[in-house]
Amino acid sequence: MGEAYVYELNHPEQQEQKRISLDRTKPLSKKGWKANSNVHKRKTLLAIDRNMSTRWNSGPQKKGVYFELDLGRLYLIRGLALKLGPKYSDYPRGYQLELSQDKIKWVTVASQEKTSLPLTAFIKGADISFNIPFEPAWARYIKITTTREDEAHHWSIYEIEVFK
Repeated sequence: MGEAYVYELNHPEQQEQKRISLDRTKPLSKKGWKANSNVHKRKTLLAIDRNMSTRWNSGPQKKGVYFELDLGRLYLIRGLALKLGPKYSDYPRGYQLELSQDKIKWVTVASQEKTSLPLTAFIKGADISFNIPFEPAWARYIKITTTREDEAHHWSIYEIEVFK
C-alpha cells in the first residue's frame, strides 16, 4: 500500500504566525462573557451560547466590521478559534486582532491582510475553525476587525473559543 500525504498551503503572511502554537486543549470558560459588534448586535450572543446551530454573522464583509468580547476579567491568553460550523467559507478575508485590559488602550497582537483556511482544516469535517494564535498576553477585551471586503462571503462565528 502506498503512503498518503497531507499538504498545507499558506499565504506568505501566515508563515510568521504559524510558528506560534495554539493549545486547543485549554479553552477558557465562557461564563460571564459579553459580546458586541457594530453589525447585527442582537445576534452577538449566538457566538458564545455553546450552541453550534446558532451563529453571529456580518453579512457581506466590509472593512471596519468588528466583533468584540468582554471576558469579564483579566486572563493570560494565547489565541482564539472562530468555529465556522457548516459555513466553512465564512471566515474573515483580512483581520486585525486587538487586546485590551481596560477598553481604552488597545494592542494589536495579530493581523493578516489576506487570509485563507489551511488545507488541514478540511480534514476535521464539522469542526472547522479559523485559528488565530499570538504570543501570550493579558487581556479582558478582545476585538477582531475586518480589513478587507468580500461581497460574496459573510463572516460567521458559530462559536468563539479563547485559549490560555
